Amino acid sequence: MRLKHLGDAWVLAPGQGFFVNATSAGTVTFDESNQAATGNAFQKSAKTEVKLVLSDGENNRFAKLNFGDNFSKGYDYGWEGETFGGIPNSLSIFTSLLNDNVGKRYQVQSLPNSDYESMVVPVGITAAVNKEITFSAEALNLPEDLKVFLEDRSNNTFTRLDEANTTYKVTLDEKLDGVGRFYVHTTQSALSIDNVALTGVSIFKANATTLRVTGLQQGKASISLFNVLGKQVMSTSFEANE
Repeated sequence: MRLKHLGDAWVLAPGQGFFVNATSAGTVTFDESNQAATGNAFQKSAKTEVKLVLSDGENNRFAKLNFGDNFSKGYDYGWEGETFGGIPNSLSIFTSLLNDNVGKRYQVQSLPNSDYESMVVPVGITAAVNKEITFSAEALNLPEDLKVFLEDRSNNTFTRLDEANTTYKVTLDEKLDGVGRFYVHTTQSALSIDNVALTGVSIFKANATTLRVTGLQQGKASISLFNVLGKQVMSTSFEANE
C-alpha cells in the first residue's frame, strides 16, 4: 500500500486497500464528507531507502528503511509502519526504532538522511529452528560510496548486501522471534571483524563513569560503544600513550 500525506489527510491510490487497528469491537465509517478526489493518483518520488528481503526458499518477507530530511531516529507519526499481526506468521523480518524503542516491530522505519554511519539498526526475524534463511537487499538512491552491511553477531560476520546478487545465507540452530542477532550498518568503510587487531588490548570499567583502554600503540584512536539493541551510546577519540 502506498499513502501520501496531504495536509491533515492521507491519500490512497485507486485500487489500494488498508487495515484498521482497533482496540475494541465496533464499526468504522468513512463519511462521504471525509472523502475527496485528487489528481496524481499514484505518487512516485526518488526515495532513499534500503529494502531488506528475507527468504526461506518458499516464502519471501521484507522490511524497509526510508531516509529523509524530516525524519528522526525515534517514532515519526505517519511515517513508521508496523508489521501486520492479524494472523500468525512463521516467517517475518522487521526492525526496531533506534530511539525510544518500546519493542514494536516495524516493517517500515524512517530515519534521518544524514549521519548514516552512526545508525546501526536492529533487525529482528521470526523463523523456525533448522531453517535455512537468506538475506538480500535493494539499496536505492543512497549517497555515493555508501555501503550496506548485515551483521550477524552470533557468527561474528559482516556481509555487504548492496552489491548486485549478493546474499547472506545461514541455517538457524534455534528458533528466532525477536531482535538481538542481526543488525544493518550503512557506512563508507569496509566492515570486517578480521581486520580488527586488538591483540594485547584490554578494555575494562575503572569506575562507574570511566572506561579504561590499555595496550594500544601510540597515536590517535577512537572507540564507539553500543548497547544490546545496536544503539550507539558513546563515541569518542583520544591520543593513545601505550
